[in-house]
Amino acid sequence: MKPRLNARERITKMDATEFRKRQRRLGWTNKKIADFVRKSEQTVSNWRNERQSIPDHVEVLLDLAETTGRDAQSVG
Repeated sequence: MKPRLNARERITKMDATEFRKRQRRLGWTNKKIADFVRKSEQTVSNWRNERQSIPDHVEVLLDLAETTGRDAQSVG
């Protein structure tokens, strides 16, 4: 298993495939992610389907949720 890089060490941006993997690992719906990052469900759908690039801060927020094991209610 390769080591996880922190946000400052990342070379590439999160792509739609990685976004969908993270979403599955968290068990979050598009709505839950949208509420968590304060964006519309349409925007989240656009990220999932590669119609819009995923902002860096969204990746950082998902990292936070994953590493702390918290759900969108307790983190957001």
